[in-house]
Amino acid sequence: MATTLGNEGVPVLATPMLLDLMEIAAANALKPSLPPDWVSLGVEVAMKHRRPTPLGFRVHAYATIVAVDRHKVYFQIQVYDNVDLVGEATHARFCTPHNQFQQQLNVKVKTFSE
Repeated sequence: MATTLGNEGVPVLATPMLLDLMEIAAANALKPSLPPDWVSLGVEVAMKHRRPTPLGFRVHAYATIVAVDRHKVYFQIQVYDNVDLVGEATHARFCTPHNQFQQQLNVKVKTFSE
């Protein structure tokens, strides 16, 4: 809710929460196609928050895979509330084996700790 993120008096779905729903929808759409030891990471987004969604409304996010380029998967996402389209986005996720991702993190943490 926007109010809880510092936008006092605005009891609607906040834009960062809308983005979170979009990323979750894309990750869920991709998950059945990934090998069990792989992860997907959000790497790009272009989003429009079109309409306010009042407190208490339900929202539904729909993600459609529109292209694949090697390890990068592109999505078109729409989010609807009880009444209309409230947001849409293009989004890309990078797919990689979990162990490779973890190795990159370990190198970064080690570099920072030195």
